[in-house]
Amino acid sequence: MTGEGTKNNPYLITSVQELYSMGEVGGTDVYFRLDTDIDFNGTEYAENFVPIPICCAEFDGNGHTIRNIYCNTSGTAVVLSDMTSTEESNTVEIKNLTFENIELVAADIAFFSAYSGTTSGTINLSECIISMRCTLTQSPSNSSSAQKGLMCDFYRTVNMYLCTVKLEFDGI
Repeated sequence: MTGEGTKNNPYLITSVQELYSMGEVGGTDVYFRLDTDIDFNGTEYAENFVPIPICCAEFDGNGHTIRNIYCNTSGTAVVLSDMTSTEESNTVEIKNLTFENIELVAADIAFFSAYSGTTSGTINLSECIISMRCTLTQSPSNSSSAQKGLMCDFYRTVNMYLCTVKLEFDGI
C-alpha cells in the first residue's frame, strides 16, 4: 500500500488484501483512497466473507466500486465494521464509493457495524451507491434485529448525502 495516510497523501488501496489492512494501519486521523475497483469473486473472502474493517477518518472511494460480496451466516451479516476507536464519539467519512451486488443472508443484518466498545459516533456517507439484497432467516420479533437499524447497528448516527440505496428483502 502506498501513501502516507494523510489527507493530502492518503493510503492507496488496490486489492482486497489492502482493503482489509485498514484495520491494522488505520486510526481516527488516517485517510484511505480506493485506487481501483475491488471484486470479491475469486478471493479468499468470496466464500467466507468477514466485515471490511473501516479504521480511518476518511475512506474515499474515488469513484470506484466494491462488488460481489456474499455472506450467509446464522448470526449477524455486516459489510463494514468500524474499528476506529472506543472513544465516546468519532466520525467516519465514506465518500464517492459504489457497493454493487451485495447479498446478505442472516438472522440480523447491518450494512455498518460499530466497534463493540463505541458508545456513539457518526458515519457520513456522501455520493455513495449501495445495491444490496437481504434475506432475514429469523423474524425480527425473534431476534435482535428489531433493536438495530439496517444501515447501522447500535449507537451510531448515519448521515447520507446524495446517496442512492437499492434494497431488496426476502425471507421471514
